[in-house]
Amino acid sequence: MIKPFIITLSFLFLFLTQSFFSIGQVAQKGRSQRSIEQQMLNKGAVSLGAAEYDFTSFIDIPSNSTIDGNNSVFKGGVKLVKKRYSSPKLIQIINRKNIIIKNVIFDGGFTNQFFSNASNASELFNLISIEGSTNITFENCTFRNFTSSWKKQNEQYFGILGIRRSNTIKFINCRLENFQTEGIVMYETNNIVIKNLKVETTVGWTPLHFWYCDGIVCDNVSIKTHRNGGSAITGAYSNAVFSNINIVGGKGIQFSNEKNERPYDSKNIEFRNCNIKTSSFGIGRWNYDNRFSENVRITKCSISSYGANPVYFWAIRFDNVKRGYIESSNLNSGQNNSSLICLSNTDNINVTNNRGTGYNIVYLNLNSSLNGLNIDNNTFTLQPSSNFNSGVEGTFIVSKDGPKNNTPLTLSNVSITNNQVSDISNGILYLQNHVNNSLLRVKNVTVRGNTFKYPSTSSFQFNSIYFSNAQDIALEDNQIINSGFLQFDNTKNLKTNNNKIVNSRLKNLWKIK
Repeated sequence: MIKPFIITLSFLFLFLTQSFFSIGQVAQKGRSQRSIEQQMLNKGAVSLGAAEYDFTSFIDIPSNSTIDGNNSVFKGGVKLVKKRYSSPKLIQIINRKNIIIKNVIFDGGFTNQFFSNASNASELFNLISIEGSTNITFENCTFRNFTSSWKKQNEQYFGILGIRRSNTIKFINCRLENFQTEGIVMYETNNIVIKNLKVETTVGWTPLHFWYCDGIVCDNVSIKTHRNGGSAITGAYSNAVFSNINIVGGKGIQFSNEKNERPYDSKNIEFRNCNIKTSSFGIGRWNYDNRFSENVRITKCSISSYGANPVYFWAIRFDNVKRGYIESSNLNSGQNNSSLICLSNTDNINVTNNRGTGYNIVYLNLNSSLNGLNIDNNTFTLQPSSNFNSGVEGTFIVSKDGPKNNTPLTLSNVSITNNQVSDISNGILYLQNHVNNSLLRVKNVTVRGNTFKYPSTSSFQFNSIYFSNAQDIALEDNQIINSGFLQFDNTKNLKTNNNKIVNSRLKNLWKIK
């Protein structure tokens, strides 16, 4: 980029904080600082000549202002604090309203390609700090070359932008590049619009972080991160729609509270037309604090894993979710120990009209009760496994890792209908507790109208269907091809009608105890 001139902007800080709060047009190339100040007109807008402006102090932007940088660079010099680096603050917006900043490149001045976590919180800054403000818009801006601590200190979350207790914040056609820690961090901020955002970082952590925010619209966001970074999008938030999100990197989207944060129940979150390719999870909620997320919908998304040995992979994980919907999506992972869908302590989860390939399809982590699970009209293919470990690998639905204490848990009101599941290498349904079967109660399960198919070359000898401590079980109108045993232990009110067992090489298919 050609840099016509360099101007120190410390005078802007002095001028913009004057009582009349108005700014005008900056003079063009070659004018003195005094002449620039004389050109300020009371129009509420400043248009800068394209240049690189070196900052010696931050600008405190007044209300009702518009800054058009015309692709200028606002650049600061990093600070060295106890042998660690921190980018400076360039812009401050405190208790302001109606501000537009467009066509500016904000440069933190840090270009070293390694993580540099500043150790003295009193010396840490956001490149841009916003607090208690309303109706703030960044348009066609780039934020780059930033480093600071990623940790919080007294509610100060350090990223390129730190936004706290504000309302109506917009990022339109912006970019985040080369940041060492967080990207855009929002805390108790509502009515957020992020549209046409592009993120590229090889060393950064979380690009988008929402803490206790309400009302989020993210559309057409492209994020490229690295394997060892944080989630591409994370936080605790409600009333959010994420559409046309493209993520390539280590981790996907998280919508849960992290450890040691305040309790928060989120609700009304939708992920639509998202394309996520990671070496870890796709979209997930972790159970950190026994709070709940309610009404979560994942629609028309494509989620897959890459790499030979991901640390762990779930296309979708729901912990403590009420009314969850996974529909019309493509979910794929052939990695060992991966599961496409992981559920724990859920209520009313609906998995409908999906397609996918996985090592396991649905993993029920029965550390707590599950109620209401509807799996209907899906087409899944399992990755064949040679390790037949009784209901762990190559299974359509598997329960494992039951309660660690003596509290009985219940899996109830399950409907599995009209699914096509092929290349099963282990089991179809394992509804049991591998730790202590007596602690798990299975109630009201319907398995109807499905086709379950093992490979024709399968030497399968384990249970294809296994229930223990169950009651009110209906296994009807299914076709099971190349199957193993169907076993029911301590099962009451079992109905088995019109099932077709095809090409089984076992003489005694049914085991009822």
